[in-house]
Amino acid sequence: MKNKVMIVIFAVLLAIVPVYTFLHDTEVQDYERRMAHDFPSVMNHGKWNADYTKEMEAALNDRMPLRKEALVLNGFIKQNVFLMADEDGVYAENGYLFRMGTFHESNIEKNVKLVNEVVSSFGGKKMFVIVPRKNTYDENRHPDYDYEDVRKEVRENWDTDMVDISSLLSLSDYYHTDIHWRQECIQDVGEVMLSAFGKEMVEMDVEEVSYQPFYGALSIYQPFVEADELIYCKSAVLDNVVVTNLEKEGDGGVYDESALSSPDPYNVFLDGPAAYLHIENKGLQDGSHLVVFRDSFASSLLPWIIPSYETIDVIDLRYYNSSLLDELSLEKNSDVLCLYGEEVLNDVLLH
Repeated sequence: MKNKVMIVIFAVLLAIVPVYTFLHDTEVQDYERRMAHDFPSVMNHGKWNADYTKEMEAALNDRMPLRKEALVLNGFIKQNVFLMADEDGVYAENGYLFRMGTFHESNIEKNVKLVNEVVSSFGGKKMFVIVPRKNTYDENRHPDYDYEDVRKEVRENWDTDMVDISSLLSLSDYYHTDIHWRQECIQDVGEVMLSAFGKEMVEMDVEEVSYQPFYGALSIYQPFVEADELIYCKSAVLDNVVVTNLEKEGDGGVYDESALSSPDPYNVFLDGPAAYLHIENKGLQDGSHLVVFRDSFASSLLPWIIPSYETIDVIDLRYYNSSLLDELSLEKNSDVLCLYGEEVLNDVLLH
């Protein structure tokens, strides 16, 4: 009798796993910031799918019961049993995740010289701003390069003005699980940048819209850290803004709320990664123009700046080749803001 009971229990357990797997058809692995693998077809374009077994294994693995809990347990064991200080250069400290890096002086030099060359044809005011990594504000940071290393290298290769915003920021201005800053915390940063261009920030009645849970780019390495709350700041002033993305049909707005259901909800800000955006503020007609050379930190900052300019052209030289800029017919009397995080300047070569 006892053996029969054990057999029944074992059979039930065997049945639960596949039933749960097929019913729990997750589209987005939110805490891993990617789409779940689709179940494969046996036939592929009229032929047997040679990768069927591998693709089926990946799809089943993504829908494994308690997958997140297993990843959390794996991270806990690595840190507390095997005493691993980091996972692929990402470490946890006081509920925040930090990514370490290696200083690449030559990359910074090449990037700044390229941007110098690109902006030399513009007649307006030019500003360079470095966004510090949140490591800068970790009191117990693991040793690698620091903000002053990057700032010194930029200063040696940049021809005009720089704005140092490091004193305006603190650790709480950044997400726990992501490298980016929190939009609701950086209004003063936008105000300082506008002041550097001789402009004032437009007052807005702001509605803070919350999305959670938000798992940032670093959460895949340390999934046991608690998820963030992502807040984006809406305003009737921003409703008068039209955003044109070179890579998409039709016009959009400042926030793309459909991105909240994507693997990267941070893309809610200004369409996420984009080679070129043209922003037109229908609520202002004073002939003011701003050109922004940027990385993803600008996406959440620019909504604080947009109301102060009639038009803004936003270019990401990671995706748009600088040799093609003439095709954009940019206003040559524009102010120019160059806004880059430390990691892009240090780790990526702009084009």
